[in-house]
Amino acid sequence: MNIAAMSEQYGLDVARRDCLFLAIERSIRVRVETDFFSWAQGSLQAAIPHDVLLCACFDPQGRLLDSHVCSPIPMLDGSASALVRTEDGLLHLLLSLWDGNGRSPLLIDATAPTGAPNPALAASLQALAFSKLLAHGSWAPCGSVDTFFVFAGIRCALDAKVSDVVEIVVPHLRAAFVRLQPRKMKPRTPNRARALTNREREILLQLQHGRSNAEIGGALAISPLTVKNHVQKILRKLGVRNRTQAVALDMSQRWHRPD
Repeated sequence: MNIAAMSEQYGLDVARRDCLFLAIERSIRVRVETDFFSWAQGSLQAAIPHDVLLCACFDPQGRLLDSHVCSPIPMLDGSASALVRTEDGLLHLLLSLWDGNGRSPLLIDATAPTGAPNPALAASLQALAFSKLLAHGSWAPCGSVDTFFVFAGIRCALDAKVSDVVEIVVPHLRAAFVRLQPRKMKPRTPNRARALTNREREILLQLQHGRSNAEIGGALAISPLTVKNHVQKILRKLGVRNRTQAVALDMSQRWHRPD
């Protein structure tokens, strides 16, 4: 890629051009999750200033395979799950909007006079304390969504320039994220998921709705500490590291079934 030609084509200033090309160059070095986090919070952050990065990949049928929330500070209990849960999750709402708008980069500013495009999205943004975000994805040759990325808490102007930058960055972001999958996705069998107890299955369903330990405890008449212990057991049995991955596995594989 010719730097001068691209800068002229997209009208990038020198500072933005340099940040963009540094992000692209360093994306090639990403091999493991720690690399990805350092890159996302470093050169990618300089190219597209943001607070939270949500990454998701899908199978050819459009089912969520894996998701990753990259944030320099811990999110509130249940917030990460709320990003990827079905129907009213932020990922689902934005993906539908992106697909319906011709799969062009989405620029959303909830503080602008026009606000969010629909009430469900406005409610989700308010609940998660996001006001400005940028979202874009990629698709497979068959036409189904392949990967999708949400930059939440954007700290720069939402204009045509940042839209151009995300279009350039996403193919490299996709490549870096996809390289992590063989390391993250370990073979699992239905027998492992059937090892979940009835109570653990109930809690897994509650996690899908983004509920906190206290909320789950209140709904099931058990203590938050008991809920926490059950969640840790669920993560171990499913072979995942956090609630978000447990929810993603539940939605994509549907391995937990009633007895």
